[in-house]
Amino acid sequence: MNFFNTPTKGFRNSRWYWSLKLFEIKTRKGLKHLSVFSQFVLLGIVIFLAIGIFLSMLVGPLLTSFVLKQQELNSSVFFNRLAAELLLPEDLVQPAVGESKARFERFADNLQFPGLFRIKIWNPRGTIVYSDEEQLIGRVFPLTDDLKNALALKSEIGIKIFDPRDPHDLYEVEFGEGIEFYAPITFSESPHALGVVEVYGRSGFLKEQIKKVQNQFNVRVILSLALVFSTLSFIVWRASRTIKRQGQQLAGYTLDLESKIRERTRALHEETEKKLEQAEEIAKLKDEFVFIAAHELRSPVLSIVGNTELLSSGLPSDKISAQHKAILKDLTISGRRLQDLVRDLLDVARLESRTQQAERRPTNITPIIHESVLSVTSLAHDKSIALVIEEKGLTALPPLSTDGGRLKEVLNNLLTNAIKYNRPDGSVTVSAEYTAGEIIIHVRDTGIGLSPEEKEKIFNKFWRAKTTVTEGTGLGLWITKEIMKTLGGTITLISESGVGSTFSIHLPHEAGV
Repeated sequence: MNFFNTPTKGFRNSRWYWSLKLFEIKTRKGLKHLSVFSQFVLLGIVIFLAIGIFLSMLVGPLLTSFVLKQQELNSSVFFNRLAAELLLPEDLVQPAVGESKARFERFADNLQFPGLFRIKIWNPRGTIVYSDEEQLIGRVFPLTDDLKNALALKSEIGIKIFDPRDPHDLYEVEFGEGIEFYAPITFSESPHALGVVEVYGRSGFLKEQIKKVQNQFNVRVILSLALVFSTLSFIVWRASRTIKRQGQQLAGYTLDLESKIRERTRALHEETEKKLEQAEEIAKLKDEFVFIAAHELRSPVLSIVGNTELLSSGLPSDKISAQHKAILKDLTISGRRLQDLVRDLLDVARLESRTQQAERRPTNITPIIHESVLSVTSLAHDKSIALVIEEKGLTALPPLSTDGGRLKEVLNNLLTNAIKYNRPDGSVTVSAEYTAGEIIIHVRDTGIGLSPEEKEKIFNKFWRAKTTVTEGTGLGLWITKEIMKTLGGTITLISESGVGSTFSIHLPHEAGV
C-alpha cells in the first residue's frame, strides 16, 4: 500500500499527509505479523470490493448506450416505413397546410416512440414543415450538427437536457430533459434524405428500466464475486497450510544443505583455480612454442630464399637448363611464402602476448604513405595493377604521435591485399584526410569485393575469402587490426561484391603534436 506516490509540497507539509503516512506505516507493520491467509483475505476483500464498484459504475452507461442503440435501429426503420405509406415527397417542400397537414397528423398519430411528447419534421433548408406544437410550423432555424448528420443519413439518439437559452429548445424547456432522436426520411427509393424527423420522448421510463436491470446485475455480481472469493480463500487456506508444513520440513534440510553447498563450492573453486592455472600454462607454452618455432625458422628460411635468389641471378643463362630455372623459381616463390608465414606467426605471437608495444613519436604521415606505395610497386607491376596516390589530401596532414614502423606495416598489408585480390588491369588508390580530430587513410581497390557475410569474418584469424587466390595465411588483416589497437586507432571496411573494397584506418590526432 502506498498513498504517497507524488504528493505536492503543500500537501506534504499538511497534517493530513502525516496522518495518512502514519496510517500507512502502521498498516504495513500490521500486515507483517499476519499469516499469508489473513493477508490474502484482507487484500482480497479490498480488491473484490473495488472490482464490484467498478463493474457497477460501468454497467449503467453500457446499458444506456445499448438501449438507446436498439431504440435507434427500431425507430429508424419504422419511421421511414410509415413515411413511405402516409407522406408524399412534396409534403417536405413547404410548411404543412390542408391535405399535407392532414397527412402529417396521421403520420404523427401512428408514430410509436416511448414517452413521445414532441415531434418536429424538418426539410433540408432548416424549415419545420410540421410539428405537434402549432407555433413551430414554418419556423426556420440554423441546422444543428445533429440535423446535418441526419441529412447525411446518420441517425442520432441520446438523452438531452433542454437549454432555456437555446431557441431550438424553447417549447421543451418545461420537460427538463428527454430522449432526443433524429431520423432521416428517404421514402425508400431516394438515395438522399428529403427531410428529418425530430422526436422527443420522456426519459424517466428508460432510467427506471436501466436502474432495475442494474440492480439485478449488481446482485449477480456480488453473488459471483462472493463465490469466487470464497473459492479462492479456501484454495489459499489449503495452500498456506501445505506451504507451512513444507516450510518446516525444508527448514530441517537447510542446515545440512548449506554445509554441503559450502563444501562443494570450496571444492569447485579449488578445482576451477587449478584448471585455470593449467589452461594459462598451456596457453603460455603454446605461445612460447609458436614464438620459438617461428624465430628458429626465420634464419634458415632467410638463408634458403637468399641463396635461391643468388643462384637464380648469379648463374649464366646459357649454363642452366629451363627445367633448373623453373625449379629455382619455384623454390624462390615457396621460400618467400614460408618467409611470410614465419613473419606472420612471429607477429601473432608478439601481439597475443602483448610484448610488442608501439613506440610513439612525432611522425610525418605523408612520407610513410609514399614509402608504403613504393614498396609494393613491383608486385603491382607484375599483376598489371595501377597504383594511384591522391596528393591533394596528403598535403594537409598534420604531424601525428605514432609508431611509424607499425603504421607502415599496416599500410603494406592493406596495399598487398588490395593488389592480390584485384582484377587484371585494375587500380589501387590511396588517399588521406584530416577531419574531426583524426587522420583517416583510405586504401580503395577495384577488386572482387566482399559479400555481407564475408565482411563479418574478414578480420578473423586464419579466415580467407573463397577466391582463386591461394597465397596467404589468413593472418594479415587480423594482424593489421591488432596493430591498429596498439596505435590507439581503428580500421573500417566498405565493400561490395564484384565492385571493390575500401579499407580505412582512423588515427586519433592530439593537438600540439
